[in-house]
Parts: sequence; C-alpha cells; structure tokens
Amino acid sequence: MKKMIAMLTTFLSFAGTMGADGSSPEVVEEPCAVQILDVQPKELEPEIQQPEPSYSEQDLVWLARIIHAEAKGEPFKGKVAVGAVVLNRVEDGEFPKSIYQVIHHKIKGKYQFQPVANGRIHNQPDESSKEAAKQALEGTDPTNGALFFYNPKIARSKWIATLPQKAVIGNHVFAGS
Repeated sequence: MKKMIAMLTTFLSFAGTMGADGSSPEVVEEPCAVQILDVQPKELEPEIQQPEPSYSEQDLVWLARIIHAEAKGEPFKGKVAVGAVVLNRVEDGEFPKSIYQVIHHKIKGKYQFQPVANGRIHNQPDESSKEAAKQALEGTDPTNGALFFYNPKIARSKWIATLPQKAVIGNHVFAGS
C-alpha cells in the first residue's frame, strides 16, 4: 500500500520595510509549491513465533524440585546435569516415559531418588534450580547422556561405582552405559 503525502511549501515575504517607529514589516504568506511524495511503507517483518515448549509447567516444577533436592549447593552446571539425567531416563527405554514417573520410580520397592523417599522432593526449589531445569528441558546435557549420578563420598552402592563415568561435576559422578 502506497501512501501519498502532500506537502505545501510556503514562502514568507516581507511587504515593506521596517517602520520608522521600529514596528515590524507586514509578513505575507504566499503558496509557493506543492510537492507530492510517494512513500513506501516499511515492509512488515513477519512476526517470529517462538515454538511452544515441549514440556508442561508441571514438568518444570518436578524437575526443579528434584534438582533442588539432589544438587542444592552444587555448581549451576551440576544442577543442569541432574536435570539432564532425569530427561535422559525419560528418553531411555528402560525407564518410565514422563518426568514425574522417572522421579517417583521404584525398583524393588525403593525409590530411585532419595529425596522422594525422605520427602525433600516437596521443598520449594530456588531460582537457580528452576533455571537449571529450564536449561535441561531446552536440551543442555553436560553429562554426555548419563543415566545415573552419585556422590562417591556418600554412596553406599558398590554397583553404581562399576558404571562407566561420563562426567564429574561438583561432588557428583555422572555415569551410565
């Protein structure tokens, strides 16, 4: 759509000279020219649609809670890594297919994550844990695909120490086949 803009240019002329009493001369406005401008509106840039996240608000809440409970005090990268392990399990055929189910998964009557067993999973996550959950949900995985993590200083399972290590971040070893 073109817009036509008409501009009227005026010319100011002075009729007479300055009066002897110091008065101003009479100013006369005379039309001088009409100019038609052909203005092209700026092309509208297409609005960039952000893709809808492929996770729900509940997914974010539960992932942030497990990160907070398991990795409080760990570096930010370690928090993202804990979230990545949960998501790697969701994608792996040996584990349940949702974030909530992975977090609450039991094997032989035992929860896979200690904070679920002791109730710390219900603590409100801090902002850092929420941000780490978002990054993990957006695809960041500093664990190289790990399915497990543990703190070697407090882990009681001898089995977990036999798994191939994929990364060490903060106090956690990230492992899996």
